[in-house]
Amino acid sequence: MIIARGTLDKPNSELLILGLSKKNMERLQAGQPIRVSRPTHGEGIPEGWEIVIFTGETEDAMHKAMEPLFDSDTKTFRDSRLGSSDDT
Repeated sequence: MIIARGTLDKPNSELLILGLSKKNMERLQAGQPIRVSRPTHGEGIPEGWEIVIFTGETEDAMHKAMEPLFDSDTKTFRDSRLGSSDDT
């Protein structure tokens, strides 16, 4: 994995890039999520953040798989371009 962090040409804009290797993609396809945090991946990750990268058959399946990570304040968002059913 490669991590890059910087700013954009817009005010108050930050950029975080996570580049996945072929090995990372194989892990994801095998159902192994990737967890990224500052203690495990260094200064490229903002302090206090934990990023989880995973895949799923549908958005609904991914939501269900994420539920164990949720606390009462967790909000989930879907890409509105994809619709909201398992058909996407």
